[in-house]
Amino acid sequence: MLRRLPLRRRLGIAVLVVAAVRPAAGAGLLDLSASDLARAREAARERVEARSHHLYLVLDPPSRCLDLKVDGLLLHRFRASEASFGVPWLAAGKPAWPALRFRLVTELPALDRPQIPIKSGGPDADLPVATALERMPTHYPLVFDPPLEVVVLGQAGALALPGRLWRLRQRLSEGWENLAHRLRHEPVTPRVLFVLPPDEARRLLLSLRPATTLLIRETG
Repeated sequence: MLRRLPLRRRLGIAVLVVAAVRPAAGAGLLDLSASDLARAREAARERVEARSHHLYLVLDPPSRCLDLKVDGLLLHRFRASEASFGVPWLAAGKPAWPALRFRLVTELPALDRPQIPIKSGGPDADLPVATALERMPTHYPLVFDPPLEVVVLGQAGALALPGRLWRLRQRLSEGWENLAHRLRHEPVTPRVLFVLPPDEARRLLLSLRPATTLLIRETG
């Protein structure tokens, strides 16, 4: 039947068919390319940090892991028993981070920090490392720029009463601060709660250096 139609009309029908099919076929390709682009951005950010030859952190929210790295190599993985992310959320169910690269601005305790601050304690552990670990607190906030606060809570197993009370005080304080910011139409600082075993919480603080970089992993 198409052969009986004029050439111009046959071309018009072909264009309409292609236009109707192409969007549906291209949707999957667009999703795939967006995922690939996110992974490429992550890899590019890590390459920049690896070339700095400085220690840096990589936070993976879905797995509740915080990786300590240098030169692209994993030195230690801090795995949280519990984590919460007080950041705005997108419709797709993912946190809307204000940025994906942050710089530590918290003033760190003045200690002689060992070159390898992640060794496990034990009879063969270096005495300076063990002594420094004992002096580290287990509850502390880490403030980054752009504004981001990571609250580390060292707790063995389920949260005991002191830990729950400390966390309740933090939440009440955060609630009043958030309300004050909203009333003044100011941006609210995102907060992350990271619950670690006490020794791991101490080891994380001892591992940090001034202006340590924190990267947020986009893809799970």
